[in-house]
Amino acid sequence: MTDPGTLYAHKINTMKKNCAVVIPVYKTELSELEAIAVEQCKRILSADFDVIVIKPENLDLEKIPLLSFATSSISFADSYFQNVQQYNNLMLSADFYGKFLDYEYMLIYQLDAFVFQNTLAFWCKQNFDYIGAPWIREKPFPTYFKTLKEAIRSSWHRRFNPIGKDGVPDAGRQLNWMVGNGGLSLRKVDIFYQACLREVKLISQYIDQTHPHYNEDIFWCIEMNRRKKKIKVPNYKQAVYFSIEKAPDRAFMLTHNTLPFGCHAWDKNIEFWKPYFKQQGYIL
Repeated sequence: MTDPGTLYAHKINTMKKNCAVVIPVYKTELSELEAIAVEQCKRILSADFDVIVIKPENLDLEKIPLLSFATSSISFADSYFQNVQQYNNLMLSADFYGKFLDYEYMLIYQLDAFVFQNTLAFWCKQNFDYIGAPWIREKPFPTYFKTLKEAIRSSWHRRFNPIGKDGVPDAGRQLNWMVGNGGLSLRKVDIFYQACLREVKLISQYIDQTHPHYNEDIFWCIEMNRRKKKIKVPNYKQAVYFSIEKAPDRAFMLTHNTLPFGCHAWDKNIEFWKPYFKQQGYIL
């Protein structure tokens, strides 16, 4: 068996490709909205970037004609695609990132993602390790004092990670205005690969956890930077131009009504997104 460190050393000495678009697929029948996500990926990104499907070993990709444009596919154990917890485990494994060491970056493009424009190369040049949609509060606090007070509380919770009465940390408070969601996210492959090899003990605290606080994107954005900054991420004012998920109306105030590169979980705010999707040729 090849030592992971040896594999990594070999890979970094070769010319890296810029970015792979990685689409996780776990079923052969796509919904109408998932089909839109796939079609838009093909239309906007496939001409300039390798599109790689990750899938369960027993899933026959030929049964999904919509994905016939993909450059290639990589199979992982079926168990990784059974539920959110197992998917999180995959996204926290060196085995996963090790498959993409020929690329400098990967764009995770889940089937509830959508891109409006091909600015992916621009974002790859910004030299961040991770970019995702910022976790924007749905409603503002009523006063400046309350806003300041909650900002201090959120910072304290991120720093010390206190456990609540329910036995888990306060994820909501820790995520306020932080970056960002993993459903449409840009990741620097070698940084994530090395972190998975190095942070085995820390990652073990997240493996097989069922509470949403232990989702893999929270690990990368909050846990890894809790005491010392190990993953370089943009602030929310920068990341909102990359992707929007929460509170799209408030997010557009931050971008001065400029469309981002993409969005995630748009089906949860479908009325908001309808006119923008119509501009792209999709009637929701």
